[in-house]
Amino acid sequence: MKKLVFGLLLFFIALGVFTQSKIPGWNLQGWGGTPARNSDVSYFLAWRERNISSLVNYTLKLDNVPMGNISKPAIFIKVSDDYSIWSNYAETELHQWNYYEINNYVVLSFEMSFRVPDSYSIGGAKTGERIYFRYYLDPQDNNTERLVNNWANLDGPYYVFFFGNSFGNMNYYYMNFPSEFRSVGQIALSDAKTVLSKIQNRGTFQAACTALSKEYPNKETYVFPNIQRFQGKYALYVQAGSTW
Repeated sequence: MKKLVFGLLLFFIALGVFTQSKIPGWNLQGWGGTPARNSDVSYFLAWRERNISSLVNYTLKLDNVPMGNISKPAIFIKVSDDYSIWSNYAETELHQWNYYEINNYVVLSFEMSFRVPDSYSIGGAKTGERIYFRYYLDPQDNNTERLVNNWANLDGPYYVFFFGNSFGNMNYYYMNFPSEFRSVGQIALSDAKTVLSKIQNRGTFQAACTALSKEYPNKETYVFPNIQRFQGKYALYVQAGSTW
């Protein structure tokens, strides 16, 4: 029996419950040129080199990028022949954290959507449609907690990196969220852990993801009037910036 849960209780938790030192914001000076050896651009390129072969086209990945003694969170999407359209025209819209209870387990989910630009098609979606991405995380995994905490404590905008298979095909958007929404992921993770702690005879994260993806796949398309299927209690419409 599957249950979709939106009980994040954001406005009932006092600010400062989740404390951690601020993580310096992304510094992408040198992007498109020759970055300094220890610049954020160099760390991004190293992450791309390690991960690009394992990434599936048109799926979203939320991850920490190691940078010496710290790591910075970012969103990554590998695209294909429509890279230039993604790079120049795709627009971020809805962002949210959710968690799902399914198959005797709880799955944390980072979710966001993109509006398809007029007169174009991206990722199999047409004009007038939205592409909706989900990235599933295991609430019991220490890496999940580190990622969620870094997301909440990043100082400055969040970044979405796009890249194709050709090395030169890479660009980014950035997003600014109000400070009161930065802890949403931590609240969702805390709630997910609470629900999971009450489950006896737990299943596994992988089995839960397999079952969950049949109804809530990692990528799907929708038209705006059907947004209710995706919009949780703490959904956030974001205004994205870009490099152009």
